[in-house]
Amino acid sequence: MLPFEAPTVERSSPAHISHAADAAEPGPPEITQATSDGLMIAMSKTPAERYRTYDDFRMALEASRSQLFIGQLRAKKKRARSAAVGGGR
Repeated sequence: MLPFEAPTVERSSPAHISHAADAAEPGPPEITQATSDGLMIAMSKTPAERYRTYDDFRMALEASRSQLFIGQLRAKKKRARSAAVGGGR
């Protein structure tokens, strides 16, 4: 899915300049809400709303990756507990 739909490139180009892209919903499960939020901030049409530096952007993406890993670890532990309680059935 493209951020802006139009019959021609000439018609979609102005939208890239004047309209904010909508977040892709629902996105792949590997793309956390924090990652989506970070990308939307980076693509903001208003400079003051964007990350001030590359390092700020990088830290936001690293934090979202950490949240993903924590979620995966919790899910793995939950599955292991369920298997232990249920006898692995």
